[in-house]
Amino acid sequence: MSLKKFPKRKSDDNRPAKAAVRRKITDLLARRSLSKVEIRRKLAVHEYTSDEIEDAIEFAERNNWLSSSEDLAEQVTQTLNRKKKSARFITHFLEEKGLPAPPGDPKAELKKALSIVQSKLAKEKGFDLEEKQKIQRLLTNRGFDSSTIRKVIERK
Repeated sequence: MSLKKFPKRKSDDNRPAKAAVRRKITDLLARRSLSKVEIRRKLAVHEYTSDEIEDAIEFAERNNWLSSSEDLAEQVTQTLNRKKKSARFITHFLEEKGLPAPPGDPKAELKKALSIVQSKLAKEKGFDLEEKQKIQRLLTNRGFDSSTIRKVIERK
């Protein structure tokens, strides 16, 4: 009885790197949801090739590990709104992550700015010049636009 020899498999020279990048993307996505742009940046730091990175992203998509960009943008927007970040800040933050910006809501923006000012300066009557400047600096540093700042100062 003779043993039949099976043909040797062709060795995949890229196999260890492919496994390593897949482990890395699994590790990254286990920590928090990331956009494709963020994944590419984080994996590029570890000097993976663009082919390996794209393969890892496809692997994550096949396993349904990636959230849609709209869902992820909505999640991030809600988190930043709870932290009372301005619409300008949120839009810039999402653009850096490669996510679509949400539509602006001027009423919600004014409400956030008013709550920030009320928490910093609990005062019922109008503001003097020094307090107005302080409010303007505070809201400008938080990314609020000039029309919203003007409305907040006029409201008091």
